[in-house]
Amino acid sequence: TVTNGNRSGTSVQVIDPFDTTAQAVTANSGATTVDSSVLAPEVVGGERDIRAVFTSGSQNLELAIIPGISTLAFTSGLNVLGSARLQYDGIDNTIANGANLDATGLGGISLNNSNANAGIQLATRGDNSGGTVVVRIYTSSVDFSTTTINIPAQATPEDLFVRFASFTADGGAGANFNSVGAIEVTI
Repeated sequence: TVTNGNRSGTSVQVIDPFDTTAQAVTANSGATTVDSSVLAPEVVGGERDIRAVFTSGSQNLELAIIPGISTLAFTSGLNVLGSARLQYDGIDNTIANGANLDATGLGGISLNNSNANAGIQLATRGDNSGGTVVVRIYTSSVDFSTTTINIPAQATPEDLFVRFASFTADGGAGANFNSVGAIEVTI
């Protein structure tokens, strides 16, 4: 029997609660890629790296962590296109691309505690339909897995859960979720 007390499961590892360390970047036609790295003891690896990439439009694209309401906000002006990335790969003071990612920077943390039913949970919502969140989890630079989560277009956040077993092995043998070296989230 599942009761209200245990229906949301057990947290094995909180990746980022968005509740302590504030951080923000703004990209636009004058600054198309803007990065920030901050020490954040509450996140896995002790540092959060973020990037906003402006693709087109005439207004700003903003990515902000707002601790007072434990929120990651990704916002844009009318008809602005772009993307955002969060990266957790240990303390390196940079958000890396491809080969420069420290794919073992988290030192082999467990996201599943060897539980075959474990997964990742996030609360998300969007103003428009068609948005996605791509989560990529690395064990090494050649072994990683990915999932794509559709963002619901609605006024209030919805808790979404994706089992690690449903991730796709996109590199090598795929990620070992009991030995994780880096995590990337792209919106």
